[in-house]
Amino acid sequence: MKSILNLTYSFLIENYPSSFSELTINKVNFGVNLTYAELSDGSVGIASTLFEERIKPHKCNRDFGDFSPSKIKGQNVITLFETEKESDLLKSLKIAVFNAISGSLIRKNKYKILDSTDPIDLIKYGEGTKVCMVGAFRSYIEKIGASGADLKVLELN
Repeated sequence: MKSILNLTYSFLIENYPSSFSELTINKVNFGVNLTYAELSDGSVGIASTLFEERIKPHKCNRDFGDFSPSKIKGQNVITLFETEKESDLLKSLKIAVFNAISGSLIRKNKYKILDSTDPIDLIKYGEGTKVCMVGAFRSYIEKIGASGADLKVLELN
């Protein structure tokens, strides 16, 4: 079964192949909560930093391949998405890079960006409608709940 990361990559490479060929990673910061990626086209993306829950490998078993800390800068994003290596930090980096790429695609395709707009004001909800929200955003829960809509919230934490 393909992961959501692999499916997203497949979709992007099929639909926007020219967006990837020359795109490289300029800068990466792994923080306690967020991972930051800056790409060669100037786009940036962030993602939650995921952490390994397994025991760390002994020094002699560490990976010093293409995506070890000192070698990430300058890597082509295609190499990142096609690497066989797996780790939570690499997943965090891939998501941050996807977010950077998506911002770039939105700008290039001239999607309409609405500033100073609450996303909740862009959907129709009320008595008899079904709404599913990813993330427990209290103000949205209260607003949608008060409307009489059938609200479901998906939340991991």
